[in-house]
Amino acid sequence: PKAVGLENWGKQGNTSTRPGYMKLGGNNAVAALYTPLLSSLSSNTNVVVKFKAGVYAEAQKTFCDRILVQAVQNATFDAKGNITNANAINVLQSTSVDITNSKENFREYTVSLSNVSPNTRIVFSSDPADLSANKTRFLLDDIFVTIQ
Repeated sequence: PKAVGLENWGKQGNTSTRPGYMKLGGNNAVAALYTPLLSSLSSNTNVVVKFKAGVYAEAQKTFCDRILVQAVQNATFDAKGNITNANAINVLQSTSVDITNSKENFREYTVSLSNVSPNTRIVFSSDPADLSANKTRFLLDDIFVTIQ
């Protein structure tokens, strides 16, 4: 992600940038985008995550119904931002977000996470439960994490 202006961000799986947004997921493949560590938090606190998402579609077929927004710890990345320890990640909180109403336009979504510590990252991911239906591709833009 550093090469596309996302310093200290990380990724897993098929991610690609587009002018002004990112596409995550691929043909039967889960993908994830990790924020930098929330190191500016002074202690455990509640945060609000606002973002815009869109359903990926080709020829009238859609490829996503929901995504996961998670608070995680222990994620490490290589120099290119690829996850190096996917099996060691500790998921603290996970929220499934239904994005079916964003089939033709990006829509804004909000997730509240509680008791988030400075050594936490926020992850936006395809939902692995949708893998067999090939519903893993989505578009992502305008991510904001604020203290509640």
